[in-house]
Amino acid sequence: MIKSGVVKKRLLSAVSGGVAIPTQERIKNWLLYGGLRKDEFDLIRGELRKNNFWIMQGVGAMFMLLYFTLAVVGVFMPAFHGAVWANVGSILVCFVFIMSNFTLDKIHPSNTLITIYLFLAYVFIYAAYFSIFQGYENCGVIICAVFLAVPIVITDRPCRIIGFELTALVLYCLCAALCVGDATRTVTLIGDSVSCTVFGFLIASRYTRIKMLDVLSNINLESEATRDGLTGLLNKTTFERDVSNALGEGAPGVFIIADLDDFKRVNDMYGHDVGDDALEGMADCIRQCFRSSDALGRFGGDEFIIFMRGAVDLEVAKAHVERLLALISVHVKLSDETDIVHGSAGIAPVGVNAGLTYDEVFKRADLALYEAKGAGKNQYRVAQ
Repeated sequence: MIKSGVVKKRLLSAVSGGVAIPTQERIKNWLLYGGLRKDEFDLIRGELRKNNFWIMQGVGAMFMLLYFTLAVVGVFMPAFHGAVWANVGSILVCFVFIMSNFTLDKIHPSNTLITIYLFLAYVFIYAAYFSIFQGYENCGVIICAVFLAVPIVITDRPCRIIGFELTALVLYCLCAALCVGDATRTVTLIGDSVSCTVFGFLIASRYTRIKMLDVLSNINLESEATRDGLTGLLNKTTFERDVSNALGEGAPGVFIIADLDDFKRVNDMYGHDVGDDALEGMADCIRQCFRSSDALGRFGGDEFIIFMRGAVDLEVAKAHVERLLALISVHVKLSDETDIVHGSAGIAPVGVNAGLTYDEVFKRADLALYEAKGAGKNQYRVAQ
């Protein structure tokens, strides 16, 4: 997880141009990540999937209505009789697309992007067939709309969008050149599709990046409300709410409080900047030692709070804490590298349906931490 302060700085850097980077690197970043850095793109990837999912559900419903309208028109207009069954089949394709999106999203969200491109490919093939082989001019309009709309509708890596549009364009132009007998009509079809593709690329170059920056900005605002500004871990309020909800539902787990030994001395001797670096290092150690599904937060000062979710064996929890304390002495560095920083921890196991409140569990872990401090620090104790 990227810290909210860092996200904000990077967002401002992206908007203002930031530090100059080589042209080749800028092109690569744009093609792969829409002008963002890889870690920023990874941060917003989940939100992009959600946006694409709901937008494409709406697009699927819109095309279902369009094909239904064309099918009805085909029944009453002899000129369109040949397309009736194709439109009925397309309605079924739209229905399958919408339902499969819901199913695949539950299995694995990344699968939905595959179905989106497959659906757009079907719309393109349908429109290409009727515009080239059947001479329906309205289907040529659909082709142009697809080329223009893809970069607007889908927020994805620009290289994928460009690859999809280039492939569609080449196939369409080849079919038009080989299968349309009228030279004037061939030039018109190819010219319209090429111009719309160029506009599509221009849209992708700007609009995609703007949308990504907007998503990044929203995530930053949400992060500021729920995350500690220095470490990026959950803030005290959010952590307490999440863990209180879990305890209220009778969920088991292990509550841990950990802090740095003699942290006041670190601030007094080396200054608050070094102290902040030590806290960031402590947060990094916690991330390395615990699962992403665990609640990881900062209570305040040098005190950190952890809730290992689920029926965690006490010996497993002890092993995690032992690794944390060992990692602190190696990973948390001061200006004087001979001055080793240590940490202490208190552990409070919580059974299934224990009926304990957040304050009660916190107090047990805090007393265990106090015992560890009294026993000489750089160790942990388990609440009785």
